[in-house]
Amino acid sequence: MVKGNNEQEDIKRELYNKIKEYETEVARCKNKIDEINNIIIHTCITQYGEHQFKREVESCIYGESYLICKNCGYEY
Repeated sequence: MVKGNNEQEDIKRELYNKIKEYETEVARCKNKIDEINNIIIHTCITQYGEHQFKREVESCIYGESYLICKNCGYEY
């Protein structure tokens, strides 16, 4: 680890603290997005009784297939 004088170390500490704060905020945002996605998924089930899946295939030579809801985009 590189060590500077007291002033430089204080600046580094402040910057590390900012990074931690931003990472915490990003994690909160991701959790909120997950919550909203879960609401959308459950609303779709409530509204239509179940998901209405259609099969999608990846567009490559050995593309895998997966199911996706026509209404909310939920992938299964």
